[in-house]
Amino acid sequence: TVPTSYNEAELVKLKDLNCWKVFHAVADFNTTMAQGNIGTTLAKAWAEKAELATFLCGQADATSDSYTAAFFAVNAWGKGIMDGDECCNMVRAPYCLAMQQSLSTVAVGILIGAVILMFVGATLASCIMRPAKVQQRKPLGEVKVTPPFGEQMSAEEDLGTIQDELQRTWLQSSCLRALPGAQDLACSTAGIFACLQAGFGFQKDNARNQYEHLLSLWRSHCATVADRAVQEKAPVEETGLLVEALGDLHAELLEGFTVWRSKFYRCKATMGGREPPAPATEFRSARATDVPDLEVSRGAAEESRRLLTEVAVYLLVWGEAGNARFMPEVLYFLTELLLASDSVSPEELYGADAVGPVGPGTPYHSNLFLSKVIRPIYNVIFDEWYDCIDLDPKDGRDVKKLREGFDTYLPPDVANYDDWNELFCDPQRLVQGLLLTDGSRLFEQLPGQRFAALSRMDWRTSLQPSNTKTHREVHSLWGVFGSTHRIWLVHGLLFQVGVITVTGDPLIRSRQAQPLGGQSTGERYAAVGLLVSWHALLWSYAAWQTRGAAARANR
Repeated sequence: TVPTSYNEAELVKLKDLNCWKVFHAVADFNTTMAQGNIGTTLAKAWAEKAELATFLCGQADATSDSYTAAFFAVNAWGKGIMDGDECCNMVRAPYCLAMQQSLSTVAVGILIGAVILMFVGATLASCIMRPAKVQQRKPLGEVKVTPPFGEQMSAEEDLGTIQDELQRTWLQSSCLRALPGAQDLACSTAGIFACLQAGFGFQKDNARNQYEHLLSLWRSHCATVADRAVQEKAPVEETGLLVEALGDLHAELLEGFTVWRSKFYRCKATMGGREPPAPATEFRSARATDVPDLEVSRGAAEESRRLLTEVAVYLLVWGEAGNARFMPEVLYFLTELLLASDSVSPEELYGADAVGPVGPGTPYHSNLFLSKVIRPIYNVIFDEWYDCIDLDPKDGRDVKKLREGFDTYLPPDVANYDDWNELFCDPQRLVQGLLLTDGSRLFEQLPGQRFAALSRMDWRTSLQPSNTKTHREVHSLWGVFGSTHRIWLVHGLLFQVGVITVTGDPLIRSRQAQPLGGQSTGERYAAVGLLVSWHALLWSYAAWQTRGAAARANR
């Protein structure tokens, strides 16, 4: 077929162009035949093609109607020579006229149709379908806790007992006891752990476990320091081996904490115009003033005391964190508040009513740090995802039962570990978002009093999705487009520019039919800018679909 939009001049040019191609193709065929380079079967097939194409061009020359002549000429080349596949001899864009549908054309059409249907479906699903309703459950009332059950003893006896036990672990069971300075460091390290356990309400078993954990890490870094000296062909100085290994241990274990803390103190709002607190180098329990050898500075340098204190605090917090370990920035936050705390007694930190006599048969199994700091945070996490704890009928174990509609995946507006961790990565949001039960902000307290205020935190309000969620995990194509929109834009621009560059300007300009992109090169390149506006529109909608409530509130 011939486009009906062609004028008289274009029809004449179309007829001449196609017949010119036919005559040259026939001439090339005759030359090849004369050279004897074609077999009998192929020569016969080409002879039939040439005869049909020449006949059609003769018909085109014989008729006086320009449209009919162009029709004969197009078929002479497209059908006679090209076997009806394609005729790329139009006089203006798109220049090629498909004579029949190929399998590739059908496949491309199906693919494009499928993409359009998916796009329309995603749009309708995003606009019409409602997300699963999140059932709000009433929070459980605050549980009053006391220290763990066990044999009652005074604070001084308790502190001295745990310190002696930890010190014996080093000097009797650890291979580090043979190194120079081990006696002093064992006393200092045991004193730190004992004071932290008694003053901040860590569990005794956690103190024992993390003390052994520290000795294991310390032993490994001593071996690393010695191996490094051997590789450098230097003598291994055992005198400073423990101190140097402690420095390496602190740098490796608390690398993330050090980066987080520097970012935390660069935000002026976290300090309320005050200077950052001095690094904690010693802890002395208010109840243990009569217990000897609690000074961390004995036999160690000031810097070593600071490193040892920070490592001990972090390990104790990590040991009791449970599922909060999936949020390392939360652990950094708790560690920093504990290091900056002015108070080191349970009465001042958790209230006098939280500390009472303990003995066999008491119903409380958790120490104060776990029950007053960690558990309230985890209760918010649990209530966000789970409905209750049930028993597995097969083995009788505890099983967390997800809330209705959460079995396949979490709804897009439900907070998760990433959202809460992101909150604690942003000091500015942290200052504004952490609220106490009386409605005031945690960071309105003095830096040394913030850890004591954690027992009065309103975690349910502070960690709710509307305050923490900046990204919605939508399960649709909008999430894919929002993440890869730059790729689609670049590919679209390059494709359109490539088409414009290859096709060039139309040979004959007609006012009756204008090309979609414009006739001149400048017009067509200017039309490329339309892709940018379409991309911006789609990207804005995709960003709105994936932007969480907290991010929308800050815009």
